[in-house]
Amino acid sequence: YLLDYRNRIAQPAAIYWRLQGFSLFKIKEFDAAIAAINRYIAMTKPEPEAIKFLGMAKFETGLQEEAMTLLNSNNVDLSKHAEVFVYRAKYFSLRNKNEAAREQLNYAIQLDGECKAAWFERAVLEYKSQQFAVSQRSFERLLQIDPEFWEAYRYLGFIAEQQADTETAGLHYRTYMKHTENDTVVSARMDALKRRLDK
Repeated sequence: YLLDYRNRIAQPAAIYWRLQGFSLFKIKEFDAAIAAINRYIAMTKPEPEAIKFLGMAKFETGLQEEAMTLLNSNNVDLSKHAEVFVYRAKYFSLRNKNEAAREQLNYAIQLDGECKAAWFERAVLEYKSQQFAVSQRSFERLLQIDPEFWEAYRYLGFIAEQQADTETAGLHYRTYMKHTENDTVVSARMDALKRRLDK
């Protein structure tokens, strides 16, 4: 629909660039999303949703400081947007500020108890902190929200290995690998599990 509209209209309305930017973000075309949202902002007074998507897209392209400037801006109220807290948590995690990251993720979950990104980031943070049982519960909660969040199975496989549960680890890895193009880490782990079982 958007492509058809763009082909027919020489000067698209501001709303076109807004929708285009958000759509491009969702398919991970982050540079193009930034360009589209910037065009939207240049044509109108930006609302919090546009600033949020622009900040998140900038973060994904590595412009983390610019992203945080936008997401922490006093000019727009983003305090009710769970995704903003998720990206703040990612920022802190990259700087090994795990407690600050955990706090942001807890805020996100308080705002939206079914925010998949928040549950995933929290579960990964718990896994990296070697809180395996806690991490497992968080991943399982995530899968209650979305049974097709395939990357959760990857980490559940890692946790099962930590618990010496080879059979469950293999099951989780197989579920994950059916839905991913390539993961050399998991492939190597699956090969190692097979060798162990064959002995």
